[in-house]
Amino acid sequence: DAPGRASEQPPRRRLWKLLHQACAYQVGCRADVVPGGAPTSVRSLLTDYEGYAVPTVARAVLAGEQSVKAVAFAGPEDGVLAAAGAAGEISLWDPVTGTPLEEHPVLLGHSSRIWALAAGPSSLLASASGDGSVGVWDIARGRRAATLAGHSGDVYAVCYHPDGQHVASAGYDAT
Repeated sequence: DAPGRASEQPPRRRLWKLLHQACAYQVGCRADVVPGGAPTSVRSLLTDYEGYAVPTVARAVLAGEQSVKAVAFAGPEDGVLAAAGAAGEISLWDPVTGTPLEEHPVLLGHSSRIWALAAGPSSLLASASGDGSVGVWDIARGRRAATLAGHSGDVYAVCYHPDGQHVASAGYDAT
């Protein structure tokens, strides 16, 4: 080190201390899920947080799905699990039983793979596809409610604004 110049190395364990200071929340494990248990609420820097245990066992396997690229919980109270992928179709499943919905089990309309799904308000679901479009679906009725065009290539991402009135998408064409 040059005289009068601070060392280039941070003090020992400084990064560790900074990580602890910057932590926004901590996740606790539920005693009924984790053997031995742990507290379900922990004190954090910003607020108290009620934690949920991360599942370690598959609840159900979506039999018959191949090359799934996107999943989303949708519908009232997130009562539908939507899965989509290379086939360009959206399969609708009961998330509790892992079985296809009896009414409207598959939504058809894209001519290429589906890269992303986003749950909207009520029973709306948006899909981003390799055909350059965003589909807006009414899963309660089992039909396409709208097609949003404008991309010149694959659409890789889609999301709803929290107010449910707007959909944003991003694609290969940099738009």
